[in-house]
Amino acid sequence: MGNRTRRRERTSGFVGLERLEPRAVLSGDGLLVTLPLPTDGLTVIAPPPAAAATGFRLMLPTAVPNGMPVAAMIGAVDAAGLPVFSFNGSVTLTSSDSAATFPASVTLVNGRAVVPVTFRTAGAQTLTATDAADAARTATAATTVSAPAVATKLLVFLPPQAKAGVATTVTALAVDAAGRPVSSFNGSATVASSDSTASLPMVEVLFKNGRATFQATFATAGRQTVTVTSLSDQKVTGVAATTVAAPQVLASFLVMAPPRVLAGTAVNVAIIAMDANKRPMPGYAGTATLVSSDAAATLPASVTFKGGRAVARVTFATAGSQSLTVRGGAAGDVTGTATTTVVEAPVAAKFAVMLPKAVPAGVPILATLVALDAQGKPVPNFTGTASLASSDTAARLPTSVTFVNGRAVARVVFSTLGEQTLTATSGSLVGTGKTQVGQVTIQPVA
Repeated sequence: MGNRTRRRERTSGFVGLERLEPRAVLSGDGLLVTLPLPTDGLTVIAPPPAAAATGFRLMLPTAVPNGMPVAAMIGAVDAAGLPVFSFNGSVTLTSSDSAATFPASVTLVNGRAVVPVTFRTAGAQTLTATDAADAARTATAATTVSAPAVATKLLVFLPPQAKAGVATTVTALAVDAAGRPVSSFNGSATVASSDSTASLPMVEVLFKNGRATFQATFATAGRQTVTVTSLSDQKVTGVAATTVAAPQVLASFLVMAPPRVLAGTAVNVAIIAMDANKRPMPGYAGTATLVSSDAAATLPASVTFKGGRAVARVTFATAGSQSLTVRGGAAGDVTGTATTTVVEAPVAAKFAVMLPKAVPAGVPILATLVALDAQGKPVPNFTGTASLASSDTAARLPTSVTFVNGRAVARVVFSTLGEQTLTATSGSLVGTGKTQVGQVTIQPVA
């Protein structure tokens, strides 16, 4: 583009309009063209006119697979063969392959479109795009369609190991002589197995896009095979093998109880179903009965297993070595036993009432009460109640407290200065605590 100078001047009473001197521009043909100034002294720069579409360009791969979609690219072009992005019309499509599938009509966006086309006839084929508004404007592309793939065998896939009684997924894939998948194979097939007691599909399996998936449940341990045979005129078949593990058989119960329990205190006992190799059986879902050497124990009559496990809530009552036996199985001859030492539960003989050594009058405090046995040890199983009293007749306190796990807490406000007591009483159980009640002094801030 040639040089140009600009200067600002007042024109027709408007300030700031741009005035341009004559300039030279490079035309599309490589010629320099000088643009004259408008007669009013103002230069108006107009955008170049949009090129008009005079035809189309259609592109296809030189060779395409039979029965597989490929992309056809359509673009609007001008007389010089350059893209015309302003074209947003539509075209109709036709092909020399009468079995081909593609959209009948396509709308171009910004002068372009990409269309999926599936050829199904081998040999040289064409695809033609025709302007919907002007049938005289067309574009044609040629390609070579390969011969259709023919399934010659089935590949059957099984996991290397399977469990008897557990469903196993089997996949069959149609392939050609070169081992390439044949996606056009959509027939049906029958399924057979070397395991005569296996559970197989009751009807033929259907292939879709050359693939079929189904479930097989083996019942016999050892090496077993699955054979898939097509029902087409030219039968194709495939075989796969797997090693089937024998199903787990209930042989015992693992019963786990705490080694030491308090009489009268409930505990959880875990029970696990085991096979002959002492391995857990996560698939076991039977029931079992429970009995104990402690005739006074409280326990459920039976438990139900879920995922091979069960939990029993048991309360032993008699001190000494006690056992819990679990019995189950089809014949009731599978057992498991756990032993535990039951100790006498401590008996509360008194209360410990714990107070701060000194407390301010009129300020709430917390008093802690603990049930103790004759040796002064805490009794965690004590759950009774106790009444409260104080030597401070003006004290504010609850009339009674309830023990949980051998402990209780009371909120107390002493009001009388000097040594004061708090006493807890429950039948023959008594406990007293002492504290020094003092005056609260407030120091003035200097």
